[in-house]
Formats: sequence, structure tokens, C-alpha cells
Amino acid sequence: MSAERNEFDSNMMEIGISANSTTENKSIITNQLDGGSLTGLFDTRDNMILPAIQELGKLAIAIADSFNRQQSLGLDLNGDAGQNIFRDINDPQDVLARTLNSSNNTNKTNFELYIRNTEQLTSQEFDMEYDGTNLDIYDDAGNLVQQFDPADIAAMSAGTQLIIGDTGLAMAIDVNQLSAGDEFRLRPTYYGANQIESIIDDPEKIAAAGNPLDIAEVNNPNNVKFNLYEITGNSSVAPGPLPDDSISIEIDATGTTYQVLDSGGAVISGPSAIPADQIIDDPITGIRFELEGVLAGSEVFTVTHADNPGVNETKAFGPGNNENILAMLAFQSDRRMDGGTNSFSEAYADLVTSVGVETKSRAISADSFGTLLSGAEQRLAGIQGVNLDEEAANLIQYQQSYAAAARIITVARETFQTLLSAAG
Repeated sequence: MSAERNEFDSNMMEIGISANSTTENKSIITNQLDGGSLTGLFDTRDNMILPAIQELGKLAIAIADSFNRQQSLGLDLNGDAGQNIFRDINDPQDVLARTLNSSNNTNKTNFELYIRNTEQLTSQEFDMEYDGTNLDIYDDAGNLVQQFDPADIAAMSAGTQLIIGDTGLAMAIDVNQLSAGDEFRLRPTYYGANQIESIIDDPEKIAAAGNPLDIAEVNNPNNVKFNLYEITGNSSVAPGPLPDDSISIEIDATGTTYQVLDSGGAVISGPSAIPADQIIDDPITGIRFELEGVLAGSEVFTVTHADNPGVNETKAFGPGNNENILAMLAFQSDRRMDGGTNSFSEAYADLVTSVGVETKSRAISADSFGTLLSGAEQRLAGIQGVNLDEEAANLIQYQQSYAAAARIITVARETFQTLLSAAG
């Protein structure tokens, strides 16, 4: 038996066993341990500390993403587009660090794991296996979440991000050296709390004012919500000019593709496929928008520079425009996590409560098992130990038995002596 490094994370130790101490690949038995202080340590690590780290990371990522996206939708004190308040949750180094190769893999394949929707994000880890043809992703209960076929793998290797089920995640491949039997672990939130970092320190850079874009529906039979998700900065959309003063976003009749047209009806972007999560990052306009709801097909939305004369005077930039900062202040009560069921404060309270309950539960269990151990030790001592009162009573009994036996011998001797005297 020996301490072995985890095949995915060399900073984590496991318990391995083999018949020969020189065997390199030992059988890991950490999850088979039962009872004892060693089992308690692993239980605390795997079922308390790691889940708490991942849950805190999820909260940090959701906070950073929400404020960064809202900041991009506003104007700062100088009338410039808002810049990130926190480090980008999909920083190039971060997306590479979220996937761990097994130490048993033939070669190392570098995946890029992107967080697209923090509302769908969970704190769980995922296991991924490559069988030589398909790449299968499983949740922590062993259920298949997503299967990527050879065409998908080729697309990811070319840099295309493919969505992973309803997890809020997407994946691409940076370096493809896949071999049959390779295994990986996906850790979307593990480093989230460690990597959150404020990157602006000038209060004038806070984008308190609202953006100058006005959104309207032209055709929307299913009442799909058009949410301006983020202004990416890939184009001069806002606060600078759009490719045109007014653009329209049109969905095809099947509800599977979209295109962007200028005010004269000319196509300036697309047609392009609508992702499964319906969060669209348009490279021409430089905006990300979400189509929330079931598309009927043929929906049409318009995005107009509202600060144009006569469009929407409430969008004018200047003193008193605090539209964007009010949206940020609402984050404390908005349910933006766990599928829209938790706010930031509620998620943090749940984490603190969970850790507290688990800690108290284990303290009670430790006391209970301590009592059981003490009782067992007393029973064992009663069987194996020495009771002085009992031994003293036994000595008296043995002494009396010895005295009685000695008296019998004396009587017998006297009787034989009398008989011999009478005969002689």
C-alpha cells in the first residue's frame, strides 16, 4: 500500500495497492476505504472541501461574467464603451486549464473549455473518454451528457466551439493528439474563485450610463425575448456607429439560422446557424444576443441607434443617465444562477449553510463514534482485563479448597495409622 498521485491532478493524493512494491501502476482503492481516520480525511477532501471550492468558483465566475457583460452594455463617464471590471472568465489561459489529461494518456490533447451561460453552470466535474471514434462526456453520476462524433471532433480541432448539452459550456480543441482509450476530466469551476481579479481601478471607467441601442420587434409570434447579451468589442457597434444606423436580425422559416440586414435590406452577416443555447455571437455587428424562448421561425428584430434624432430621447448620454448602474445594483436580488433559481446572495448563503451543516454533522458523527469506541474498549477490557475483586474472591476460594483437601489427607493418614496399630 502506498500514496499515489491522482491520474488527472498530480496535486491530489490517492491510496494505491499492489502485490509487489515495484509495480508502477497500482490499483487505486481510495473509494473502497471504510472506517478509520484515513477514510475520514479523504471523505472531508472529496465530499466537503472540493465541492465547496467548486461551488465558490461557480459563484465567482457568475459574478465576474454578469458584471463584465453588463459593463459592456453601458457607457462610462467619458462616453466610452464599458471595459471589463473583472478578468474575462474565458481568458485564453483559463479555458485551457479547465481540462485535465489522464497521466495514462498516450499523448496530451489540449482542450479549450468555454463558459457560455453562467445561469446554466453547475459546480460538478465531468469525465470524458475517447474510444477511437467518439468523444463521450459523462456527468458525476455517470450519465452521458454529450457525444461528439468524428465530424464534431474535426470541427473542434479547426477552432469551432461546440456546445456541451445544457451545461452552459462549449468546447474546442487547441492541440489534437487523441488516441483510443484517452481519458480526461473537465473542471469548469474549480479555479473560478482563485482567478477572479479586478482589472480596472479608475471609478470613471464604471459604465453607469445605458447604451444607445434600441431594440424592437417586427415579427415575433412566440414572444421570444431578444436579450442584448454583450457587446464584444469585435466591431464598432456601440457607442460608435452600427454597420448601419438601423439593422434587422431575421430568423429563417425553420428557426435554425439567422442573418443581419442593413436598413436597405442588404445582408451584412449570415446566414449563420443558431447555436443550441440560442446565444449568438455575431462577428460583423460585434454584439452577442440571446433569443430566449421557442423560435417559431421568421422572427424579425431591429436594433437602432436610439440616440439618433427622434428615436428615443431617454437613451441620450449625459448627466442623470444611470440606467446601466441600476441594472448592476439589481444583481443582488436577480436570480441569475442555477437555472434562474438563485441570486448571488442566496447562492453564497446556500454554500455557507451547506458547509456549516456538513461540518456540524461530521462533528456529531465523530462524537457518536467516539462514544461507541469507548464502549467497545470497555467491553474488550472486561473480557481481556483483570478484575481485582474477582481475583481476590477466587484466591479465597482456592485457599479454602486447599485447606479442605489438606484436612482430608490428614484424616486419611490418621485412619490408616489407627488401622495399622490395631492389626499389629
